Amino acid sequence: NIMEERMKHEIDRSKFMKDGIVELYSENKETQKIKLEMLLNRGLESEKGFVSAYVLFKEDKKEIAVYKDEKAFNMAEVIYKESNRKKSEVYISEFNLSTKIQYIGMAIKINEESRLVAIYNFKYLIENFIENGGSGNYINYFILDQYGNIVFEYERERIGENIFVINASN
Repeated sequence: NIMEERMKHEIDRSKFMKDGIVELYSENKETQKIKLEMLLNRGLESEKGFVSAYVLFKEDKKEIAVYKDEKAFNMAEVIYKESNRKKSEVYISEFNLSTKIQYIGMAIKINEESRLVAIYNFKYLIENFIENGGSGNYINYFILDQYGNIVFEYERERIGENIFVINASN
């Protein structure tokens, strides 16, 4: 529920950013790109560790990208392609986590030729919204998908293992 609420908040936030982008698209081309970059940088800064990248795609090209790490930047293109294939107004990627990738992506359609892609740091989300919302007495926890596969665990090597297999002897 916490994850769903947070992603709903991010959808609303992205729609707000979308309005700003649409408004800036109507401006003079010389100042437009600078203002768009400032808008995305402000968004990135305001979310601190939670947002790892904002990438604005226009006509299948990266128009503007602001990001905190290369992995998030590279993932934005994957999310963009998936969102184009799905043709949805708002696309949220699955929690496709591995030992190397700890992100969730969202793409929001700006207009027919543009999409804004945001990449969220899943580890930051866990540490700041789930962990802090629970009991202070927990020892350890992990997150499973619907099949019992571990999609998040602090011991990164356990990600991908199946909890039923691990606990078969218990």
